[in-house]
Amino acid sequence: MAINYTVSDFEVNSFVGQVTPAGVANLTITPIGDEEIFAEEFFIGGAAVAANANGTFFVGGNVSPEVTQVAFTDNGDGTVNVAISYNAFLVQANSAVHIDIDRKALSPVPPPQERKGCTNPEAINYDPLATSDDGSCQFVIRHDNPNPVGHGDAVVTSFKVDTPNLKTPNAQFITVSNTKEASYKVVLYNKTTGEYYNFNDNNELYGGFTKNRRNVDHIETLAPAGAKKLLVQYPGISANAVYKIYVEPIGDTKLAKDVPSKSSPFEFTQRIDTTISLNLTTANTSNWTIGSAATISDRPGKKPLRVTKKTFPEVDMKFVDGKPGYKQFSLTAAFGAGSGKSSAALVTNRKPQLIDLSTPTDLTVLEKTDSGAIANRIRIEGADVSYATDTLTITGLLVVEKFGTTSETITIDIDNIVTLS
Repeated sequence: MAINYTVSDFEVNSFVGQVTPAGVANLTITPIGDEEIFAEEFFIGGAAVAANANGTFFVGGNVSPEVTQVAFTDNGDGTVNVAISYNAFLVQANSAVHIDIDRKALSPVPPPQERKGCTNPEAINYDPLATSDDGSCQFVIRHDNPNPVGHGDAVVTSFKVDTPNLKTPNAQFITVSNTKEASYKVVLYNKTTGEYYNFNDNNELYGGFTKNRRNVDHIETLAPAGAKKLLVQYPGISANAVYKIYVEPIGDTKLAKDVPSKSSPFEFTQRIDTTISLNLTTANTSNWTIGSAATISDRPGKKPLRVTKKTFPEVDMKFVDGKPGYKQFSLTAAFGAGSGKSSAALVTNRKPQLIDLSTPTDLTVLEKTDSGAIANRIRIEGADVSYATDTLTITGLLVVEKFGTTSETITIDIDNIVTLS
C-alpha cells in the first residue's frame, strides 16, 4: 500500500553515556489530502495484540528492544495518536528507537444513502426512514360533521388532500370519493391572502387563486359513484401560507364524518424553508463582539442523509460538510477591555458541552399557534475551542437531525468556557 500519511517526530535530548528514563512518546499520524484515517487501520508488524482497561495495544514485533508497547487511538480530528511506551535506555552515539508502523487495507466507505418518501409524521403514508420528501404525503381528513348519514343516501365518503410540500409553484391533487349520484362543491381558501381557488373546470391546468369568490368552486352535480381527482396549482411563496378546504353538500347529498365541512374545515400550511442559525452568546456584552452566525436551510421535516461510516466523532467533518443536515462551523468572539475587565482566558480542559447550547423551541409552544408544527432537533459534534490574539474561536459540526417548521437561532454560551479578569 502506498504511504499516504505522515508521522510526526519525537526527540529526547540527552548526552552520550546518560540514561534516558522510561516514558511515553506520543506521535501523530496525519493523512495526506482528503483521505480519512482511523486507529483501527494501524498495527505493528509481527507484534502480539494485548488489551487493558484503556483499550488494545501491541507488544513486541518490529520495534526496537526499548519499546514495551504501542497503542493507536483516534484524536477525533481526522488524525491518529501513537502512544509509544519505552524502558529506560543508555544513550549512545546516534541512538535511535525504531517503530515499524503498518497500515491494513479497509473496504471503501460507501456514499451516504438517500431515501425518498413522505417526511411529514402527520401523513397516513409517513416514512420514518425517508431522508428527502418526494411530495407523496397524503392526509385523511378527520372532522365531526353535523349532517347525519342514512342508509341509501348519496354520500361524499372520503376526502384526501396532497398538501403542497414546496415553496416554489407546485401542483397537487385533491381526491373526493362518493356513493351514488352525489352533488357537492369543493371550496379552497387561502387564509393568508384572502383568495379563493378558481378550479377552472374547463381547464384545470389554468386554475389559480382569485379575490372574486363567484363561480370559482369545483361543483359536481349527480356525480356517479367513485373517486374524482382535482388538480390544484399552488403558487410560489416567500412566507408561510395557510389554507382551509371543505366540501359543501348540494341537495340531499350528505358528508361522512371524516369529510371536512364549512363549519369544520381542514387547514394546512404551505411552508418556506426552515433556517437554523448557530452563533455564540454571552452575558458580558461589553467585553465581547460576536461574529457572524453559521446557517443551514432545508425543507421542514427534512432529515440528514444517513452516514454509513462510523458514529461521531470518528467521521471526518469534511466528509459530511455541505451534505443535507450537516454544516461545519467556525464561530468567533472578539474580546475588548472594559467594565473593569482587561483580559480573557480559556477555562482549563473546558470545551463546549450540551449545557452550553440553547434549546430549540418546544413543540408544545409551537403548537399553540401552528397545529402542524414540527420542532427542530439539532446537535453539535467534534466541538473545539481556542483563544489567540484576543479572539475566541469555537469550531465543530452542526447536525440538524430534523428540520422543524420554524426558523430559529441556537446559541452557544461562552461564559462557561472563558473567564474574564
